[in-house]
Amino acid sequence: MGRSVFRYCVIALLLASAALPAAAQQTPPAEAASTLTAAELQRLVAPVALYPDTLLIQILIAATAPLDVIKADRLLGNDPSASVAGRDENIRNAAFDPSVEVLALGFPTLIREMAVHIDWTETVGIAMLAQSEDVMAAVQVLRAQAINTGALVTTPQAVVSKDPVTSTVIVQPANPQVVYIPQYEPTQVYTNPVGAAVATGVMVFGTAALINEIFDDDDDWNDYWGCRNCAGWDDGVIIRNPDVDIDVDGNVNIGNNINAAWRPDNDRVGIAREEISVRRGPDGATRLDLDRPITRSDELRAKLGSGALRDGT
Repeated sequence: MGRSVFRYCVIALLLASAALPAAAQQTPPAEAASTLTAAELQRLVAPVALYPDTLLIQILIAATAPLDVIKADRLLGNDPSASVAGRDENIRNAAFDPSVEVLALGFPTLIREMAVHIDWTETVGIAMLAQSEDVMAAVQVLRAQAINTGALVTTPQAVVSKDPVTSTVIVQPANPQVVYIPQYEPTQVYTNPVGAAVATGVMVFGTAALINEIFDDDDDWNDYWGCRNCAGWDDGVIIRNPDVDIDVDGNVNIGNNINAAWRPDNDRVGIAREEISVRRGPDGATRLDLDRPITRSDELRAKLGSGALRDGT
């Protein structure tokens, strides 16, 4: 009897072992399960990938502090009749993440959009913490596609350029003191030839932040928006807090100021990857919210004024 039981166990183990390869093929590797795919990241960042670099970076990093985004939006909306000066003082005193603070000060409509679509915002933050380099790579893929469709070109509002060595696509405000927010439909600008996107209304520039009216001349943020190297392209560091020297050509001298660079904390990286893994279904699809719903109709976008008005006022 003992030998029979032993033979039975051996046969059962062999059968189980034979079934393992097929099962393993259905289970994504641990690393893949804890990160978003390139296609998922492109879908996620599509609504903001064509924003000027420095504005884009603030959005991506602010998304890693979704609770601050919600609090900032509530603070901005508590008293619509409050003076701009009083509102700004409240924002500065709130001790928000620097990226949330600067968006609330200069681009309150973006804070509102991030708060309204907080599930999408939270996913962006998780992706930035788990795999920031992949997020930036997704931005580059989308920008290249938008160039190919004719949607992403230099305009009076923004300058589009390519690094001659790396082919990195850089988007900067045409005038660093006037930062426009582009409005576009992602399904149109990345896949279908659109010709002159601005002329056809596929992309419009509505409100803008007048930097010199928001930040003092001696404020580091005042000179930040025209920075060519602040987005962390080509293995550079991401500049969130612009306590740096920015030359006239956009080069950044960081020196020993480690507060200028943004890098995700290792503990938060682990938590973010675990969150992705937990929300990765047995079919391999993520349950994170990758889409930011369109909140502006084509008619509204077409009616957006072209004057340089402070965002949100």
